[in-house]
Amino acid sequence: MKQKFLTIATIFLTMTLGSIFCRIGSRPISDGFPILEYHMITDSPDETSFEYSIPPEIFAKQLDFLLDQGYLTITLRDFERARRGEIDLPENPIVLTFDDGYSDNFYELLPILESRKQVAVIYIVANLIGTPGYLTWGEIQELQRHGIEIGCHTANHMPLENLSEEDLRREILDSKRFIEIHGIAVESFSYPNGIYDSEVQKFLSNGNYTSAVTGKSGLNNFETDRFELHRTNIPHPKIESLAMLEFELRLIKSKFQTEQE
Repeated sequence: MKQKFLTIATIFLTMTLGSIFCRIGSRPISDGFPILEYHMITDSPDETSFEYSIPPEIFAKQLDFLLDQGYLTITLRDFERARRGEIDLPENPIVLTFDDGYSDNFYELLPILESRKQVAVIYIVANLIGTPGYLTWGEIQELQRHGIEIGCHTANHMPLENLSEEDLRREILDSKRFIEIHGIAVESFSYPNGIYDSEVQKFLSNGNYTSAVTGKSGLNNFETDRFELHRTNIPHPKIESLAMLEFELRLIKSKFQTEQE
């Protein structure tokens, strides 16, 4: 009886959320578009990374749901070019971002994106490149060749607030140059733990970054501060059988949080 009730409740919630999402899913860029925050795409995370991991099968379902709703993925480089009037964006853009630069972004994520002709932004930690569990230079270059934008996530994944100028220069500017000397174009930045202040943003501007993503949920449009772009975090689902319900709820929540600002 309990299982039957849960099944009926799940069906009802799915239909209700589907109806709500259909009403908000198709929206002009002026109303705002989502940037999703991911980390690992893997079936076998360790205990410390479980919360930040999504099984490949579930991520594929999430992406298929977005495509069914009319979304098309863009990079943040695309968004900034559109902001400057250089290109037009699709009617319903969405940005998929992946922090830290885990090796599964190449072996698990890329095939899912490639099979659907979609793109993403991967933020790498410069001093972790080539270490166990993280992307190698060759993999990063190959990702870039497949249309994946590479962004910077500092040199050492240090929270940036209240750092000295020397430390900020190393984490923000030197890390960007270090990545770029390997033939990888870097324009966007991801704040470790979402922490930043005005001094951090000054370094970003002086370092020729064009955008930066936060951990604050909400939608974005051309009026959003380019160094304070909102992201919707997508963690490991609490109950895998209800993963898609949780995913839809997070998307709906980000829309309402934007309206309340």
